[in-house]
Amino acid sequence: MPAAPDTAARKAKIREHVLRKYDVNGDGKLDATERAAMQRDRAERLKQYDTNGDGKLDPMERAKMRADRKAQKRAARAAAGAPIAPVK
Repeated sequence: MPAAPDTAARKAKIREHVLRKYDVNGDGKLDATERAAMQRDRAERLKQYDTNGDGKLDPMERAKMRADRKAQKRAARAAAGAPIAPVK
């Protein structure tokens, strides 16, 4: 079954962001060195939420990370003067 259009668009946007950030040589794909840099950054971001130190996020840690990311996005939109969506 194909992905829903909004899911496909979201995945494309994420891919574009990842390539823009980590594709140092500009070839449109991540080589081993670029993937390693991405994985190091991800591990560092997750480490701040892994309060029990087990190397993975449990539901409470994941909820905290999502809440922080949502707050960061809202703050960025507010700083840019964009309308802020209501909190759900």
